[in-house]
Amino acid sequence: MIDLNEKQIIAFFKEKLIVSHNHEKLPIPSVKIFPETGSTNTDMKESLKKEGEASEGAEKSSATLAEGTVYLTDCQSGGRGRQGHSFYSPKGMGIYFSILTRPKESSGNALTITTHAAVAVVRAVKELYNISLSIKWVNDLFLNGKKVCGILAEGKFCPALEYCIMGIGINLFTPEGGYPAEISEIAGSLFGEYQEERFFDFDRNRLMATILYHYFCICDEKEVLPEYRENNLVLGRRVLFSENGIEKEGVVTAITKHGELFLSLDSGASQILLSGEVKFVS
Repeated sequence: MIDLNEKQIIAFFKEKLIVSHNHEKLPIPSVKIFPETGSTNTDMKESLKKEGEASEGAEKSSATLAEGTVYLTDCQSGGRGRQGHSFYSPKGMGIYFSILTRPKESSGNALTITTHAAVAVVRAVKELYNISLSIKWVNDLFLNGKKVCGILAEGKFCPALEYCIMGIGINLFTPEGGYPAEISEIAGSLFGEYQEERFFDFDRNRLMATILYHYFCICDEKEVLPEYRENNLVLGRRVLFSENGIEKEGVVTAITKHGELFLSLDSGASQILLSGEVKFVS
């Protein structure tokens, strides 16, 4: 497998821009690669915090990391998911990265940007490998009933969303010996077990560049939700969710223009779900 390389990622990204004639619209990402780290989201939050502290009292009080900054790693020892869950990130088996996004409109929100990230990964994987992924609201991508990608959005509000750190982890290969017992029933990968003779020239740099290209394209698009809905697993399904410690059941009847779930509850009432986790009811 070819090593991660910043210059290769940018070269592939620029190649996409030229072919698509988008070279004047999209920002060129700034990619920083860590051989290993605890969490790319945590690293980026710390960078933003330090720059914010350094500029305190100055005219420009916000952090100065540029739009499109990307932190990428080959391995995370403390990968994080939503609601305090961990994200297993073994060396050489995937790509784990965070993208800094600064919404151009005051109406920007982390949920909407999460839908952008999900669609970007779906597009890139389909384009490069002809693999069709499904989206489980709000932040998981599935293949053959197994989770192969997780997304974690974290942001700063003051009071509008000033920035969003979009963390994405993709399982490319199943590690030797499989996944830890606690996630073995749900975790999967795009290509199964890693075989050196089969994947010796596999290039994660092209995958990274293609995801970044689609992500920044989508940030400029107005009608991404139809694509998000089309690839979503939850529409029309009966789901279980928890609210204030109380479990509720209902059928997902729609996904709103902001990415929220609209549910018809068993009680006859309707409810909009902005966050949380839903489980399918057989």
